Parts: sequence; structure tokens; C-alpha cells
Amino acid sequence: MALEKLAEKYNLKRPEVKTVEGKIDGYYVNITDDNVVKKYYLTFNVSGIADKKEFEKFLKELEDKNSSIWNVKYEKNYIIVEVSQKRSGFNHFKELKEIIEKIITFFKEKNYKSGCGYCGLEDAENIEIAKIVDQRVHICENCFNKEKRRLDERREEMLNTKENIFLGILGALAGSVIGGLTNYFMVFSLVGLLTIILSQVLYSILAKKTSWFGVIFPIITSMICAFGGYYLKHSDGTLIINDQVYVGTGFILIIGIVIGIFMKKLSKGDFLVIEKLYKN
Repeated sequence: MALEKLAEKYNLKRPEVKTVEGKIDGYYVNITDDNVVKKYYLTFNVSGIADKKEFEKFLKELEDKNSSIWNVKYEKNYIIVEVSQKRSGFNHFKELKEIIEKIITFFKEKNYKSGCGYCGLEDAENIEIAKIVDQRVHICENCFNKEKRRLDERREEMLNTKENIFLGILGALAGSVIGGLTNYFMVFSLVGLLTIILSQVLYSILAKKTSWFGVIFPIITSMICAFGGYYLKHSDGTLIINDQVYVGTGFILIIGIVIGIFMKKLSKGDFLVIEKLYKN
């Protein structure tokens, strides 16, 4: 609803269902609604900044004085303002409009320019909005091609990286043992969660690549060590199977599969996406 009103007010276009973009008073702007993390991402292309300290001071004050602003990032020649959606019953359109107006007013007062979000050139060829990994930014044709080559090379490098299964196994075992030992001061549901996270992450970090073996092996070691620690804790005969055990087991299986598949995709460079939002 807020995006529709903003698009109507500022005459913005809609390249995606959850994104509006265009120029506001000569400045490239795009706004994305992320329902998953409950945030709006406001991206402004800005260049020609003479006094960087003054600019950074403005960004800090913007973040500090508005409780809805989660974070402000300044990269290359654009800024990203993260606005929380968690204030129930709040008028998000009004809030976003006020933030946009405040930023644009400051830009105009300081006579800042707006061009390509990477090189900053106003007269760069074919400035269009593109999705680059997890960000959306207006970028020129030259910078788009350069970034595409860089990401393609990085993806190729990741694809050619060999999985170090030996180090991965050591990482999974270390994570599982550490997690299993937490039985002595945690309920089993949290033990299961911690054990599988440590095991999967350490496998992926040390192996440098995750195959299906890297998905399954940490689940097995987590299950063994979590239950091993639980058995040792209750070796005095107080061993019982309760709801905490069922929940912990569920965590190991479900979270293990989810994290494992995520790490598998991550190690292949599937996240290194760059594409123009308007398909020619």
C-alpha cells in the first residue's frame, strides 16, 4: 500500500512487485518492500559530495533522530536507508515520505548530484536500475558490465574450488562435540539447535565448499554428540525422553537440512546475481 502511494506521488515506476523506482527532483531513488525481514530499503544515488564529514554527520543524525530507521549505509555513490515496518498501526507512507523529503531537501541544499550509483557520473550511458546480489541500485552500462564480469569470475572461482572433506569432517566433529557438551548447562532443545549450527557452519568454513556429504555428515555427528552428551549428563539413571528431546531432535534434522542446503548454494556462488530489472 505504501509503495503504491509513493509511486503515485512521485511518479515512480514498478519494475518488480515489491520495488518502485525513478527520479525524485533529479535524484535516482528506488524503494523496496521486504516482507520477510519487515523492512523498507530506500536507495538514493548521490555524488558530488565536497565535504564527506558533513555528509556522514547528516546520515548519522538521520539514523539517530528517527526511531524507525534501522540502519544507513553509504557505499560508492549511493546510500541505503533501512526502515523498520514493525511499528504496528503506523502510517508507513507518511513516514517514508518524510524521510524521502528530508534526504532530498538536504541533497538539494548542498547541490549534490545524482548519477550512476557506482562511478557517480551523471552523464554516464544508459543508467538503469539493476539487482546486484541483494541490493537494487541505478547503474550505468559500463559499470554494470564491469560488475557482471567481476561476479562471473568470482562465481567461476567458487565453482572450481574443491571441497576439503577432511577439514570439513574435523570442523563438523568439533562443532558437534562443543554443542554436545552444552548439555550440562542447557535444555536439550537449545543443545540440538546450537550443535547443528556449529557443526554445519564449521564444516562449510573449513571445507570451503559444501556437497551433499557436507549436508548429511554434520546432521549425523550432531545427532550422535547431542544425544551422547545428554546420556552422559543423565548417566545416574535419570535419563528420560521428554518434549525437549523431541524438539531438539527436530531442530537437528530440520535446521540441519535448511542450513546445509543454504551453505551448499552459497558455496556454488548462486547468490552472486546481477541483472537489470527491466528486461529488454
